[in-house]
Amino acid sequence: MREAIQSVVLTAVRNVSDKITNWIASHTYILPANILALAMTGWSTANIQFSTGWNTSIHWSTKAMMSKIQRFLRKLLDFFYPPTAVCIACGALRVDELHVQLCARCADDLHPRSAPFCPRCGKAGWSMECPECALIKPDALDSRCAAFLYQGTARKLVQALKYESVSAASRSLAEGMMQVLPEEPFDAIVPVPLHRVRQKQRGFNQAELLGGALSALCDIPMCNALSRTRATPSQTQFSKEERAANVQAAFTVGMPVEGLSFLLLDDVLTTSSTANACAEALKAAGAAKVVMIAAAQAGIGEDG
Repeated sequence: MREAIQSVVLTAVRNVSDKITNWIASHTYILPANILALAMTGWSTANIQFSTGWNTSIHWSTKAMMSKIQRFLRKLLDFFYPPTAVCIACGALRVDELHVQLCARCADDLHPRSAPFCPRCGKAGWSMECPECALIKPDALDSRCAAFLYQGTARKLVQALKYESVSAASRSLAEGMMQVLPEEPFDAIVPVPLHRVRQKQRGFNQAELLGGALSALCDIPMCNALSRTRATPSQTQFSKEERAANVQAAFTVGMPVEGLSFLLLDDVLTTSSTANACAEALKAAGAAKVVMIAAAQAGIGEDG
């Protein structure tokens, strides 16, 4: 039902944008493309030409516009169709337990994995290195684990948090992460940072939302000890080797960390390339230990 309402709202917005475009076109401006439509279809940029007597050409980035429109539509939908009445994973209407975030079907599908985990790849069922990892040179992470496999309800929750800014999903994922939290002391939770440009476009950092939710459950403070100094393409399009090269030296430490133990947190664990680059930066600055925890674990090609 929520999807149907969203479709109606999108259609209405497109109709309004068409009228605006036609009006502008009739007043000496020439717009060969519907700006709002470009934003909603996910185009990154649009070349918009207009005539004002100076023959000016403007290169208009639509990423920021697309993000603003998506946030506006979500607020509009939330007003008419409150998110507390629907499952945050599948959108099914829930009229019996409005305080529960998931419908019964999605809740039954959400099963945290059980320790132990291979410290090198995060695969469940190994109290030491699995046979594949025993042949590989160790990286900067002391160990890693993920609460769920990146499938079913867990995948829907991660995507709802990451791409639709459904912050309530962070609570359900953090509750699963509590089930696999290593039983050792940590000085702080450190979320994997986004580059400032990407965070401005998205409006938030999903790892930071997850870190805040987990911190509230386990009483480990969260701190933004890392910053991303280099904007990098999305890891989802690369192989394991390309992912490592893509994030090499992309992070810096912005606070004293000598002798401290950190729980590094991200939404999805795939090859650990990003987490390892973060751990390298922290340990180069003097951190004693860096353990990685993620909401879900995916294979290469599955983490989009």
